[in-house]
Amino acid sequence: MADSDDRTRGGFSPEAKALFSRAEKFHSTTVHANAARWELHDRASNQGAMREAAKLGFTGIEVERERGGLGLGAREKLRVAEILGRSSLSFALGLLASQNVAVRLATSGSARHRTDLLPGLLAGTRFGAMTPPPRPSDTNERTLTATRNPSGWILNGSGSWIVNAAVSDVFVCYADTGTTGAKEDLACFVVRSGQVGFKLTQPYRLVAGAPVGVAGFEVADYQCLDADMLVEPGDGWRLADEDINCQRLEVAVLACTAVRSALASVADEFDDTHAYGDPALADAVTLLEACEALTATAVDHYCLDPASERTSSLALQAKQFSCRAAERSISTCLNHLGRAGLMESEATGRLISECRILAGLAGSTAELQQETLRRLKANYASTASSDSTVTLLRNTERPEAATEAIVDLREPGADSLASWATSDSKAAATTAAASASVPSVPPMPPPDTQLSPVAAAVTHNDEVASAGLDPEPDNRTLPPMPPPDLRRAGS
Repeated sequence: MADSDDRTRGGFSPEAKALFSRAEKFHSTTVHANAARWELHDRASNQGAMREAAKLGFTGIEVERERGGLGLGAREKLRVAEILGRSSLSFALGLLASQNVAVRLATSGSARHRTDLLPGLLAGTRFGAMTPPPRPSDTNERTLTATRNPSGWILNGSGSWIVNAAVSDVFVCYADTGTTGAKEDLACFVVRSGQVGFKLTQPYRLVAGAPVGVAGFEVADYQCLDADMLVEPGDGWRLADEDINCQRLEVAVLACTAVRSALASVADEFDDTHAYGDPALADAVTLLEACEALTATAVDHYCLDPASERTSSLALQAKQFSCRAAERSISTCLNHLGRAGLMESEATGRLISECRILAGLAGSTAELQQETLRRLKANYASTASSDSTVTLLRNTERPEAATEAIVDLREPGADSLASWATSDSKAAATTAAASASVPSVPPMPPPDTQLSPVAAAVTHNDEVASAGLDPEPDNRTLPPMPPPDLRRAGS
């Protein structure tokens, strides 16, 4: 993940802000204007729109510059997903899938992959999909196996409920190379549609979410060369952890986006005289803030170590909590919208179905609940809980991260419910004001102007020693000063 001076001060780089401006324009002219048609009439992924998005750089956000990408990071990718997901969670999710495949080829692929496949993914002439990485409890669900042969590997099995599969010709697949189901036997391969032994199923006919292109595939004696193995057995499990955490965070971010979009529709018609005394709407607002806070913390940990145990715990909790809260909160918003919420032009009616699709990705709710319980003793026993209080929530395993600024994924705004209104004129004015104004997050003071408690103690002891006295023992364990108040507000 590329760092910049702006980001370490709590903001985004100029390159990232330019990317967000392109995303805002693309959302207004293409996604928002066509989302209802894609969903209700075309009933399929729009490859033309995805190709246009790729040309704007949206499928290469995390790909290094020398590979043809933008060289930005996970926060920038998630911010773009938020912008595009306001009108179509499905379109944003499909675009994320292709971007993630491009990143995997750029970082783990061979020279042949980077020459033959990566340019097409970045240009939008190819699209990518990734099979859901298995979890430790999924030994009975590893339906894709790989067997060694003189030419490489023979793949057999199937995959189901794969995002973007309907339009993809490059698949990143995890397969079991052993017989015991041990995690050390997991390896990662590149599989291409159209090759002998590969068969794509018909796209699933969903009640909503057609643009996401969910489908499955079958492989029978599919020949994979050694060059098509991205990660060998023994190293595949860490990559799988990284990918599953990435997918769960993407789902959590989009679930929060769905609630914010639904609240925007309510806020546009908000009437103070009729809304007082409605605890359900107040709960929806509070749940959104809680979901976004949990997701932001998980993103912080992911950016520092995408495969750590703490990251995995936070990612699954963020995904589970956000999806469950989204369905409840959007239902509340639909109650306030009444019949208007069922109109074709109103996206809120589609959001519940799209959120249910999100809930089934990267582990169902029941699976995530069981996974949370399996981690209960390790994460919440008295010895573990003593080091994980609210005041230390932002701390991580890396000591230098304690002073790292927290970057919000959303633009600053007012605290009131009316701040979620999203008329075209207001959105345009907000975008113009954000691009012309100074970032609301104050910069951190230069390092040479800060004096930590430890440094102060050392200076004091030096002065005492120079006076011929014994230095005082320093038994303090004060935490570093927290960053400025970066409380998140509505975008």
